[in-house]
Amino acid sequence: MNNNNLSLRLSQSNNSALFAAIVANLQKPLQKLADSYSSILEQPINTRQALALLNAQLAFFATVMPATCPLLLRVACCVWLVCALLKCRELL
Repeated sequence: MNNNNLSLRLSQSNNSALFAAIVANLQKPLQKLADSYSSILEQPINTRQALALLNAQLAFFATVMPATCPLLLRVACCVWLVCALLKCRELL
């Protein structure tokens, strides 16, 4: 019974170490994006701010790019853009 508890604890610690490694690897591209925004804006940008800027860029392209889409979709994209810009204003 004691060996089972030990192996269970080792398994859980291995799982949490694996999860931490996966999260760290997923954050690397976000950090590079934040560094890129920092060099362009000439101010420090964290990953949360970088995600807000990326969201605003995606909303802008979704609003501007589709030439032949329904009016309701354009309105939804405009609302998304306004919300994204307000979030950027709040975070920056």
